[in-house]
Amino acid sequence: MVEVSIISALLRQLLCTHNRVSLPGLGAFMVDFTPASLIKGGRAMLPPSRCITFSAAETWNDGLLEQALAKDREYTPEGAQKQIAAFSQKLIEQLTAGRRIEFPELGIMRMTADREWRFTPFESVDVDADSFGLLELEMTPISPEPPAPFNPVIPPPALPYTPPRPPAPVVDFPTENRRCNTVCWVLIVLLLLVVGGYILRRPVINYIEKSYYTPEELEYLHGQTPGTKTPVTAPPPAPVAAPGTTVEPEPEFVQQKQESHPVSNEGKTRRYEAFHILLAQFNNDEEAKTYAQRIEDQIGYSAVVIHTGDNIYKVSVLRYPSQQEAEEILAGLKSTDSGEFQNAWVEKY
Repeated sequence: MVEVSIISALLRQLLCTHNRVSLPGLGAFMVDFTPASLIKGGRAMLPPSRCITFSAAETWNDGLLEQALAKDREYTPEGAQKQIAAFSQKLIEQLTAGRRIEFPELGIMRMTADREWRFTPFESVDVDADSFGLLELEMTPISPEPPAPFNPVIPPPALPYTPPRPPAPVVDFPTENRRCNTVCWVLIVLLLLVVGGYILRRPVINYIEKSYYTPEELEYLHGQTPGTKTPVTAPPPAPVAAPGTTVEPEPEFVQQKQESHPVSNEGKTRRYEAFHILLAQFNNDEEAKTYAQRIEDQIGYSAVVIHTGDNIYKVSVLRYPSQQEAEEILAGLKSTDSGEFQNAWVEKY
């Protein structure tokens, strides 16, 4: 088994170039740097040094000691590991038995009462020639220089005193008055806005409705066209049969047509001068309104029913001032929506 003197010499060599060297099974030797310091009340200075310590918490093996032993004694790596393991086992047995193990020219290792390894290095250990080559430096305080001769400085004659000009008075209005004025002006402006909006609400609403709705839509919203009254028409008199003859009733589809269109269609068709995106066409006003309501509930567009002629009702969802713009919007809707817009088209009304 390898001797303690060989392990101590290898540790000294390794600690000169490494800050940590593992001793497998026990821990690791560490090197801490100690800067220069003053002693003896500042009359002496110690040079910088490196202090050797031992930590049992450093359990991982760096392999430096095995490599150095294999190179120094020409062991194989496996043989060096076995020699170090046997040395560590024997060292633990001796320390546990209460013996103090001396590492020549390095320090003494022992076990404390708390069952911990304690390493005390020798004071003469030199693991860094650049640091330990310096000696303790004695310093002699320098005597203070003699005081300089007193040369009184005669100040220049003082200028005649000129009293400072008093500052101009600053007129500052109370902060509370400014706040009250600001609040009053804000309330006045808000009151004017509310009164003006109340007075102008009806003309503005009428203008917006005339701009965005057709007469048929206004009639649907208000129950009748603004500015007009719903004409009251009396039912046509029943035909009187000549003596000895009978009057045949009109066909059923004629009666339905008269009931659904009691007035002329001339005033129901309007040129809106806009290009509409149309979704569907119906021959019945109620079916068109039902479809328009379903479109509003499903896709959220404002659907409008346009009466373009006898029994022709078209459902419009969007309108634009130019045909090109309407066609571009419709193309984009067809490319993104696979529902109601696939069969839509553009017409001017």
